[in-house]
Amino acid sequence: MCHALYIASSQPLPLVGWDEQNPGFHTTQLQEHEELVRKQFTLPFVAYAGSFEGCSCGFVYDDEPIDDDEFEIEYDRQSRESVRQLGLYISDLLEKSEVEIFSCWEGEHVNPPLVHLNVGMEFFSQKVFGFEESTLVSITK
Repeated sequence: MCHALYIASSQPLPLVGWDEQNPGFHTTQLQEHEELVRKQFTLPFVAYAGSFEGCSCGFVYDDEPIDDDEFEIEYDRQSRESVRQLGLYISDLLEKSEVEIFSCWEGEHVNPPLVHLNVGMEFFSQKVFGFEESTLVSITK
């Protein structure tokens, strides 16, 4: 099962296209089966956010970069870059809008959040990064 990450804003969200040749952070409009995720937010505009993996599973990394396995080195690099790009996207949104993120397992977007967090932009520069499932995150500058 994959992780899903949804972003909400008080302003329309710019879409960032998926590039098969250079996979990375991207956003898409909600699919019909995802529309019910809107009830998790206090803000009206919602999009799905994906990492280099295509899904949201790549928004995670440990405190120390991996340095002993070529596949894991590249996975760690791409994970960190996906989180960095997500942080830049959120930072840009915060210039003119409130922002919320809802994190859950795919298919569980209809279940209410179990945890509510209020964080600043430092959230995106932690030594260890990841989203807990069933969490609603309100982000401020």
